Amino acid sequence: ARVRLVSGRAILYEDTPAALSLSPADVELFTGIFDDPIYPVDTGAFGFPSDLDGNDRVILLFTPSVNRLSPPGSSDFIGGFFFGLDLIPGLEHSNKGEVFYVLVPDPTGESGNVRDAEMVRSTVPPVLAHEFQHMIHHNERIIERGASNREALWLSEGLAHIAEDLVGEELRRRGRVAEAGDYQSGNRRRASLFLTAPSEVSLIFAVGQGSLAERGAAWLFVEYLRGQFGTDGVLGLLTGTTATGTVNVEAVMGRAWADLFSDWSAALELERQVSVRGALPLRGELLVLGFDLMEAL
Repeated sequence: ARVRLVSGRAILYEDTPAALSLSPADVELFTGIFDDPIYPVDTGAFGFPSDLDGNDRVILLFTPSVNRLSPPGSSDFIGGFFFGLDLIPGLEHSNKGEVFYVLVPDPTGESGNVRDAEMVRSTVPPVLAHEFQHMIHHNERIIERGASNREALWLSEGLAHIAEDLVGEELRRRGRVAEAGDYQSGNRRRASLFLTAPSEVSLIFAVGQGSLAERGAAWLFVEYLRGQFGTDGVLGLLTGTTATGTVNVEAVMGRAWADLFSDWSAALELERQVSVRGALPLRGELLVLGFDLMEAL
């Protein structure tokens, strides 16, 4: 791969087989949004990444290898990923540094499905926000605090999906509403899939990487915790710990898991009831606070 641009927080590499698949404007777009707002928003909420390679930056490697992960002709879509092996320098094949792997524009489908440049421009930014949270999470949990295991997948993904929303919120504050939608629409679609049949979807998913509906549930649950806690400080507390899953949530929220889970479940239904019947006299634990769920969905 070759370097296309070094910015304040990123180094953008382009894999040799995809030479010049990104225009100069694309290169500036991706490094620019990573520098701001993604980097300050994610670090402000969750903590900081490691810097094992000592370059003070994160590598964004655009490669058709990511395109090939989605089977040709399928609806599957993998926009990019962070690989924890790269942050374990003692293991074989580790890149010993902070790297994101991202798909490239492929208008002819040479490496799988057709991916035009505009599609890549709209889908990669929220992927970067999401995966950066995972990278921060690895540092705060594994490297800094020496946890022997990763966070439970459902909670890890819930936090990473919240990262997308946080960047979207910041863009809305700046008046960049259309861009904000690119970061927030995915969470809302996944949440809608969950709410279509919530009794058939587990919040604590344990198979594979979680279905879209399961990820929607995880996002909704972390959004509920965010409102109940009252500040975004809850996100950093859930990230910077060695506790795992429900135990982590109980410790941060100071409440029993069964109570949190049942109140969240009721709050989702009561949001709908309130929208139909008007205000109801409800205790605060039965409300989705700080977020208008009905308007969002």
